[in-house]
Amino acid sequence: MYYGIESTSTIRITDTYTITSLEIMDIELKKYVRVQQHHLLKRMDDQLNRCKNDIRDQHLHRQLFTYPLLTNSQRTTLEQHIHQRKLSSSWKLRKSEHTSCIVDRTLVDVRIQRRNIIKRGKRSLLNLYYVAYEYKMNDCEQQYQQLFNEFEIGFTAGTVTSEIDGLSFIDAIKAYIIHYTKRILYDIYQKIKHFREILNQRYQRSSSAKKMVGASPEVTIELLSNPFKPEELEYLSLGESYIRPNQSILRPEKHRESQLQKEMKDIKDKIKKQLTNYCRREPPKAMMIKYSELLENRLRQRFMTPISFADHIRAQREFTLVKSIRRKLLSKQLILRVCDKSGGLHIGAKSNYETKAAQYHEDTKAYVELTCNPLMEIFTNVTNALNALKNSKQLSVKEYNRMMPKVDSVKLSYMYFNPKPHKEGTPVRPIMNTIAAVTREISTFLDESIRPIYDEHNRVNTFVDGANLISRLQTYAAHGHLKSSTFFCAFDINNLYTMLPQDESIRILGDFIRRYVGERVKYVSVTTIQKLAEIVLKENVFVHNNKFYRQIVGGAMGSPFTLTLANIFMWDWEKRWIRRQNSKNEIYGRYIDDVFFTSNESIEIVEQLLQDANTWHPNIKLEYNIGSSVPFLDVLVSNQQGHLHTCVYHKPSAEPDVVPFISDHPRYTFPNIIQTALVRAIRYSSTFEAFNNERRTIRLMLLYNGYPSAYIDKQFRNIFNNYLSPYTILPFLKNEEDFFRLRDEYMKKPTPQHSQVEARIAQFNEPTEEPPIETTTPMIPMIKAKSKKSKLQDAIIIHYTHEQRFATMKKDNHEIFRGAFKCLGIEALRLIVGHRNSPNSARELIRKRPNPLKPPTEQQGPRLSNA
Repeated sequence: MYYGIESTSTIRITDTYTITSLEIMDIELKKYVRVQQHHLLKRMDDQLNRCKNDIRDQHLHRQLFTYPLLTNSQRTTLEQHIHQRKLSSSWKLRKSEHTSCIVDRTLVDVRIQRRNIIKRGKRSLLNLYYVAYEYKMNDCEQQYQQLFNEFEIGFTAGTVTSEIDGLSFIDAIKAYIIHYTKRILYDIYQKIKHFREILNQRYQRSSSAKKMVGASPEVTIELLSNPFKPEELEYLSLGESYIRPNQSILRPEKHRESQLQKEMKDIKDKIKKQLTNYCRREPPKAMMIKYSELLENRLRQRFMTPISFADHIRAQREFTLVKSIRRKLLSKQLILRVCDKSGGLHIGAKSNYETKAAQYHEDTKAYVELTCNPLMEIFTNVTNALNALKNSKQLSVKEYNRMMPKVDSVKLSYMYFNPKPHKEGTPVRPIMNTIAAVTREISTFLDESIRPIYDEHNRVNTFVDGANLISRLQTYAAHGHLKSSTFFCAFDINNLYTMLPQDESIRILGDFIRRYVGERVKYVSVTTIQKLAEIVLKENVFVHNNKFYRQIVGGAMGSPFTLTLANIFMWDWEKRWIRRQNSKNEIYGRYIDDVFFTSNESIEIVEQLLQDANTWHPNIKLEYNIGSSVPFLDVLVSNQQGHLHTCVYHKPSAEPDVVPFISDHPRYTFPNIIQTALVRAIRYSSTFEAFNNERRTIRLMLLYNGYPSAYIDKQFRNIFNNYLSPYTILPFLKNEEDFFRLRDEYMKKPTPQHSQVEARIAQFNEPTEEPPIETTTPMIPMIKAKSKKSKLQDAIIIHYTHEQRFATMKKDNHEIFRGAFKCLGIEALRLIVGHRNSPNSARELIRKRPNPLKPPTEQQGPRLSNA
C-alpha cells in the first residue's frame, strides 16, 4: 500500500479508503456556515427587536403611571389614549436618564452575547470537523501500517535477503514511502495555501462576508452605535501585540536619517564602552573609525533602500487605519483598553469608564482628592526623609544615591482602568503607572531586597504556577489523601492591593523579616526598611481624570513593592488556615490573591469556614468556589471518583488571541509561542484525551491568528520528533504510552517561573561585602562596573530596532564587528545582538496618560513634569 494523489479534490490512502481533503472540507464548511449564519442572524435579530420593544413598553408604562402629578381620571384617560395608540400633544414626557442607561446596557449585553454565542458555535463546529478528520486519518494510517507489516512478514518469510545500493528491499520500500509522504505533504500545503488566497480575495470583494461573525478573535465593543469601518475593526481584532511592518519607511527622509544616527550612536557607544571594560583600555581609534564606517554604510543601506510596492501599499494602508482609529476614538469620546487577563482589545464610552471609576473610588474609599498638584511637596518629603536616613547612618551612600529621585526626571503617577469583560457588568481593575514616580527607586530597592526572602521561606504555601499546583496534587493523591469525597476550593481576595491597611502592613513586614532573617537585610536594619516602606505607601499620589489624589489605604497596583507587601500581609492572615490544613494533611497554597485548598470535610463545614474567614479582617473579603471541579489560575482541577484529572482552563469569554503571524516581530517569536502553548498542554493534561483536546484548541487558535498549516505542523513535529513515525501525515502522538513518557520528561524540567524564583533566591544568598557608610561618590561607578562585568564577562550586548526589512541585521552586525576588530585579539569575546520592537497597537492607539495639566501655582514651587 502507498500514498498517492488521486485528484485535486481527494487524497487516496488505500485502494478502498478515500479521505475528503482540507479544500473540500473548507468549501462544505463555508456553505454550511453561510446557511446557518443567515438563519441564526434572522432569529437573533427578531429576538433582539422583540426584546427592545418589550423593554420600551415596560419603561414607558412604568414612567407614565408613576408620574406624581397624574390624578385617577387623568390616568384613565391616558390608558384609553394608549390603547387607541393616540397621545395628546399636551402630554410632554421625558425618559429617565437612569432607565435609559439600563436599556442601553441591556442592548449592548444582548449584542455581545449574540456575537459570542455565534463565535463559540462556529469554533465548536470547526473543532468537531477537525476531530473527525484526525480520527479518519488515524484509522487509515493504522490500517496501512497493519497491511504493510503483513506484507513485510510475508515477503521476508523463506526468502533470501537481497540488497539494492546497500539497502534491503524492504528498507528501500520504506525509504521510498517516506520520500513520497513528504511530497504528498508538500502538495497538500501548496493547495491549502492557494485555496486560502482565493478565500481571502473573495472575502476582500464581499461586503456581506465582512459583516459576518467569524471564528477569529475580535475586538470587544460595548457601544450602542459602532463608528468604525469593517477594515478598522479587522485591524483592531489583530490584538494589542500586533506591530505594523516597516514603520520607518513611511517617515520623511530627514526623520529616517535622524533615526539612523540615533541607532548608530547607541551601538557605537555600547561597543566602545564594553570593549574598554574588557580590554582595560580604549580600542584603537582607527578600528573604531573603520567600525563606524562599516556600520553606517550597512544601516544606511537598510534604512534608505525602498521596499517592494506590495509591502509599501500595506504599510501605507495600515498607517492610514491607525490615524483613522485615533481620530474616531478622540472625536467620539471613546476609550480603548486591553482586557484584563483575557487579552484582546476593548472599546467603551468614556462616560462609562468614568462612572465605573467613580464607583470604584466610592466602594474602596482608598483615595482622597487633593486641591493642587502635590508633586513638589512629595519630592521634598521623600528627599528630606532619605537625607535624614543617610545623615543618621542608616543608609550607605550607595543605597542613598540609588534611591534619591532626580528632580528633572520625576513625574506624577497616573491611574487608568482595564476592563474585565469575563465578569458580569464588565467591572474595571485599577492600574497605576509609577515608572517615573518619586518613590519608584525606593519601591524597586525594597522589592529586590525582600521578595527573595519571601520566595525562600514561604515556598511551601505558595503556588508558582499551574505546574506547581499539579505537582502538589499528584503528591497529595499518591499519599492516599485524595478520596471520592474530597472537595476542591478556590477563592480570591477582593481588591487586595488597594485594601491593604498601611500601618498594619508595615508592622507585619517587620515581624516577617525578624522571624526569617533577623534585624538586618543586606546590612540595612529592619527599622530602616519599615521607614522606607512607609515612604512608598504614604507618599503615593497620582492624577486621574485631571484630578489629584492621595492613596490612604493600600498600595499602588503597579509599584514593584506592593506585590511583595501584599504577599507578606497574606502570610500573616493565612496562618490559621495553614495550621488547620497541615493538621488534616490537606493542601493549602496561594498565588498572590488567589487561594486553593483541599478538604475531606462536608461542603457545609467548608462554607462555614470561608464565611468565618470573611470576618477575620475588615479589609479582606473573599469570593469562593467549592466543588469536585474548580478552575485555579490556568488549570481546571477535577476529582473524578477519587482520581485526579487536570487540564488547561480557558475562561469562557477569553478570545483565542496570540501574536498574529503577520505581525512585525522577530521570527523566533512565533516558534516560542507554539512551543510554550504545547508544553503547557503536555504538563497540565493528566490524560491523553485531555491533551488531544488542548492540542486541537492550540492548532485552531493558531489558524485563527493567521499561522500557516505547514508552519504549525513543522513546529509540532519539532516537539514530538522522537515519538512520530516517519510515515505519518498529521503530526500528533498516536498512543498514551508516548504521551506519558513525553509528559514525564517535561514534568521533571523546571518551568520558566520556577527558574526565575530560584534565580532570585540564589542571587540574594550570594555573599556580599558590607558597604561603607561613609564613602565618596566617585567610587560608586567603579562598584557598578565591577558588578556588571562579573555577570556579563566575555560578552558585548547591543540592540537595534527590528523591522521586517532588517531580517539580516544580526548577521550584518556580527560580520561588521569581526571585520573591524579582527586584529584586536578578542576572539573569546561574544557579541550578543538583541532587538527593540517597534510600537505595537497598544502603544500606538491606547492613551493612558492624562491630559496636560495646568501649571502649579507659585505656592507649589517650580513646575515639574506630571506625566
